[in-house]
Amino acid sequence: MTGAMYAQVLVFQPIRLRKSLVLDYEIPAALQPHVQRGVLVVVPLRNRLLPGMVMALSETPAVPDIRAIQSVLDPTPVLREPMLELAEWMSREFMAPFHRCVQTMLPPEMRPQAYLRLIPLVTQVPAGLEGDEASLLRLLITRGPQTDAQARRKLRQVDVRHARHILQKILKMHAALAGMSARSVSTGRT
Repeated sequence: MTGAMYAQVLVFQPIRLRKSLVLDYEIPAALQPHVQRGVLVVVPLRNRLLPGMVMALSETPAVPDIRAIQSVLDPTPVLREPMLELAEWMSREFMAPFHRCVQTMLPPEMRPQAYLRLIPLVTQVPAGLEGDEASLLRLLITRGPQTDAQARRKLRQVDVRHARHILQKILKMHAALAGMSARSVSTGRT
């Protein structure tokens, strides 16, 4: 490859998107020999560096003022051409987002994952709180912030997802009640 080259990169974000995020990036001259379809790269997106997979190469960018690929994670393609073609077919045939079709083909340790960080907002379990919710909150208070996966591993008998949902509802209700009492005080009779 000589001259300026560009790559369409499927950016793996740690959040769930309905649409595939394929963006154009310039391939720096030093990386051009290593970049091909199916290779994992690191690209800038807003103020973060995220992993992505090269989906296509071109000599002209689709948009002006594009940023450059930062590095190549591995010069060996993670998915070869037949697998990428299968992902494209799956996306068309089943009307599934292309990035989800690609992600299903990646080895589990390479799949981008969203993770939830659970942080306690209190220093003790409130009186009357019982069951899974109390167990989850007790873990967070004693061990500090945990990812959702860490909490599940430590509380095997607890439905962490349900407990988290209930704690969120309690927190919202408490915030709403605090807001109502603040409004009633500020709009009190004169």
